[in-house]
Amino acid sequence: MAAAVGRDEAGQAILGKLLTAQDQAAPSLLFKSPRLGNWIDWVKAGTPIAKVDAPSDRAAASVDWYDSGWCPCGTAQDAKPTAARIASWKPLQEGKLVLRSAMIAYKQRTGKWPASPKALAAAYPNNIMSGWNPEQTAWFGELSAELSAKTAAAGAAAGWPNETGPADGNGAPAGTLAALAEQPIEIVIDKTRHRLAVISGGVLLRNYEVGLGAKDTPTPEGSFVISEKVRNPNGSATGAFGSRGMTLSDTLYAIHGTDEPSSVGKDESHGCARMNKQDVEELFDLVQIGTKVTISKGGAARRAARAGEALQAEACAERDQPRQKIRMARLNRMPARPATD
Repeated sequence: MAAAVGRDEAGQAILGKLLTAQDQAAPSLLFKSPRLGNWIDWVKAGTPIAKVDAPSDRAAASVDWYDSGWCPCGTAQDAKPTAARIASWKPLQEGKLVLRSAMIAYKQRTGKWPASPKALAAAYPNNIMSGWNPEQTAWFGELSAELSAKTAAAGAAAGWPNETGPADGNGAPAGTLAALAEQPIEIVIDKTRHRLAVISGGVLLRNYEVGLGAKDTPTPEGSFVISEKVRNPNGSATGAFGSRGMTLSDTLYAIHGTDEPSSVGKDESHGCARMNKQDVEELFDLVQIGTKVTISKGGAARRAARAGEALQAEACAERDQPRQKIRMARLNRMPARPATD
């Protein structure tokens, strides 16, 4: 499943790789991935360009064209069925990316790879992931087997699951989306544009509007990590910190919801990043404890980028959590139900 920005030299090179790939088990799809600022826009990616049957010992490569601008013949087939296939593939790649990023975060935190799903989607304070979706069990098994194989090199990185789980999710990201299979999730907060970008390499997964610190209590700049994830801060989804909170590097600063939605997009907080309810709940499920957060002036795209259907992990059963300060207030943590093996 490869993507290209346009029919330029880079796009032609991506198509060329598909045409010359040997003995692929299934046809490859090439689709458009527009730019949003300096980023590849994951949300808008998906308009079909071509289906490529790679060459084999018995036949040369063949191409079905869906974009007349790319086809040498100037014609194109009906792209709707293929567009639907890509649309069902994309959310499953997000689930794989969340899992892979969580496994990397766990390794960085503990020095070893997780032994089971419970190690990732555990109860607070070890809730590296927010929850667990059924398809992630098969992907976890595939990655774990790969990492534990005798042939795995010392210091091997987590790969990309492509042999298990729903058939709709088969096909590793390639072309302009190759970074998804190589780079973990990170967050970039742009204080100039009031944007919080979720990225993987040069791919922009989401771009949310955020409220930031007031003049006298500015949002700090620098590099942080998410050190804690909290459901229903202060024991309520409708309190001052909304329904989700994510602490930055064990400081009093956090990314959280708000009971003042009109402040999102403005500089009115005590230094934290405020988000709208739907956005902060999706972000909570997208990112992991250990996710890198970079705060600076600039870096994010201007236009917001949200998926039509928000990613959502199957939350864990909630139970009481200890109280902890997040920027001049206390949070009553309520974690997710631990994953099952």
